[in-house]
Amino acid sequence: MNYNLIEKDLLDCVCKFLEPFEEVIVNLSEEQRPTLHKVIPLRQTLINSCVVEANDLANDSNGIIQLKVFLVRRLNNAWPISDEHRLATILHPKFKKFECSPDEKGKSINVLKSQFQKHQTIISPSCTNSLVSNRGGTLTLFCFNKVK
Repeated sequence: MNYNLIEKDLLDCVCKFLEPFEEVIVNLSEEQRPTLHKVIPLRQTLINSCVVEANDLANDSNGIIQLKVFLVRRLNNAWPISDEHRLATILHPKFKKFECSPDEKGKSINVLKSQFQKHQTIISPSCTNSLVSNRGGTLTLFCFNKVK
């Protein structure tokens, strides 16, 4: 390959275009704090940066446009959103409104409801059984009403 044929301007544009990807990698690679809640917003940021808009056609080179088209397709196909991502995001105070990715909000609410119902049915029978005291009253009555 003749490296002299590669346009320096194109390489500069590619490097500049890839900067957000580096930021996302660094952000999600943090080892001291949880990052699962950041996956959906950061993924959406990258997807948004890859969407080809009308002004991009006039300003970006053909190589950058091809790169954007490839990466937006690749991000959607190779980086799926899991229920764990949705739960972590909807439970995080900063991201729970899904301003960055409104398409995921409904799915996340459904996952949260499903998990809540699942755990409610698992917990309910055991809680009910443990709340009955050996003396015939509920544990609440025993604690607060001094049932003897």
